[in-house]
Amino acid sequence: MRSVLKYVLFAAAMYVVFLAGTLPAPWIYSHWLQPRLGGMKLYGVQGTVWEGRAAVLRSGNIQVENAHWALHPWALFRGRLEAALHFNYEAAPGSMVVGRSLAGNWYFDEVSLELPAGRLTPLLRLPAAELGGKLAVQLSSLAVQHGKVTAVDGSVAWEKAALRKPVAVELGTFEMNLETSAEGINGTLLDKGGSVQAQGLFKLNPEGQYQLTATFASRNPQQPLIGQGLQLFGTPGPDGRVKYSATGVVPAIFPGNS
Repeated sequence: MRSVLKYVLFAAAMYVVFLAGTLPAPWIYSHWLQPRLGGMKLYGVQGTVWEGRAAVLRSGNIQVENAHWALHPWALFRGRLEAALHFNYEAAPGSMVVGRSLAGNWYFDEVSLELPAGRLTPLLRLPAAELGGKLAVQLSSLAVQHGKVTAVDGSVAWEKAALRKPVAVELGTFEMNLETSAEGINGTLLDKGGSVQAQGLFKLNPEGQYQLTATFASRNPQQPLIGQGLQLFGTPGPDGRVKYSATGVVPAIFPGNS
């Protein structure tokens, strides 16, 4: 009898989830979901809770357009609101699985995203430089608590890396492989060929403080523009290599428990 009752309750729960999923997304968003999204705002909402779209999705200084979501109903039984999301960010397509736990913490899986290289400027502490190329973000997972990144696994590649100012020079492609350990988030920087050889280490602690140390060297010392560009990162040593270091705080990307 108990076994039958369990099946009945499960079927009833699934039916409720199905009905909720067919409700109009604009109504659910304005009457229930908006205060639970931790500061995230949606505009031009259409479709249903189960599957819909928004013309604009904004959180803080992050804005994506043409966002389309497909709800993962099974996540509700684990106390999570989760959906597959496809969107455009600064005219480039992106996708991810995004979720929020009952505790208010965000997580992102299967992240595929392109960003302009200029996003690196404040992190690299190069205010006088204009960077070219793009960042190709491929993450298997990323976790955020109280707006701070607490775990990340995947890679970020600076493709067709270049300086546009104060000198114009192509640098090649660099890739940072990221993983999470008990001590925090660690990254390994390597070049993928091109004019500049690079290797370095990245560390991000739970407080959001990061440190990047790296060494850069021109593969062709006969090209003076490359040498001039590398001087933005530091003074070359006797062997021509430039040792570089930057520290700072990664800005909050989502409001976490708010």
